Amino acid sequence: MPGTFPQLHRVIAGIAGGALLLLAGLTARSQPQQSLVGTVNDVREVGGVRAIVTIWAEQGGVNVAREAAARALDRFEAVLDHEARLSPTLAELAERWKVATGGAFDPEALPLYQLWEAKLAEGRIPSPEEIARCKDPLLRTGEIGFGIVAIGWAVDEAAAELHRSGFDNYWVATAGCQVVHGTREGRPWRLAIDDPSGSGYLAIGELRPGALVVHYREDPPFLLEGCERIGILDPSTGRPAKELALVLTFAPHAADAAALALAIPVLGAQVGLRLAHATPEIEALAISSQGALHASDGVTIRSGRLTWLD
Repeated sequence: MPGTFPQLHRVIAGIAGGALLLLAGLTARSQPQQSLVGTVNDVREVGGVRAIVTIWAEQGGVNVAREAAARALDRFEAVLDHEARLSPTLAELAERWKVATGGAFDPEALPLYQLWEAKLAEGRIPSPEEIARCKDPLLRTGEIGFGIVAIGWAVDEAAAELHRSGFDNYWVATAGCQVVHGTREGRPWRLAIDDPSGSGYLAIGELRPGALVVHYREDPPFLLEGCERIGILDPSTGRPAKELALVLTFAPHAADAAALALAIPVLGAQVGLRLAHATPEIEALAISSQGALHASDGVTIRSGRLTWLD
């Protein structure tokens, strides 16, 4: 199948585990471009997160595109290195999604994640008493963790830099977050989504301009009361959400898509997809552990194809 769709980008990334999105044909550094027309790729790693910029350059634009890709990655690095921690814009976005999801997405749950990480490193899970203390609002430290939402915001900012540079045809991706715009050789950007069961592709399709975030359930470090892995925590219980095998969210901006992708496993597929449907310009897909497909009204998967319904 990969030979049949040579221009596809394969989505194989997970959010919680920090797995990387790999684009077909890329190496650790972009290769020299010899033609005046073609695809320009650049890759950079920032704090363990790999960012990839792909630009389709028109006649005579390859060298300019290469410079623009470097500037976009500079912007990504600046945001992820320090700006995200201090940004009132990102804080407002996170608070808006906390309210919209009823707390299913909550950046103030960072101490819970730190607790689980520390106890798993000791070879055990946190006790109910430890979780209760961590959730006690009187004992909270005020630490906030934006996680994949900050990465999504950095991707958004890198894409905005490409727009400022005058480029309309590009794909910016990292750690499950991606933003696409325009076309490649006059055709929509296409991707292949790996089946979470590991049996080839779940779907192949064309992407509309905007952001896509993908979250795959990963192999479990522990089995816990029916939860197949410890990845996304339910802030209301302090315990792992019963995660879905796959969540895909589509939005104008990657930061918004990332927040929803983190909330849907906590809310459950039906409630999470209703929220997506009720939110303007947002669509979502979810695959249950049993393989059942849940979709918002504007997108679905039919016969192995990602299909837009409006």
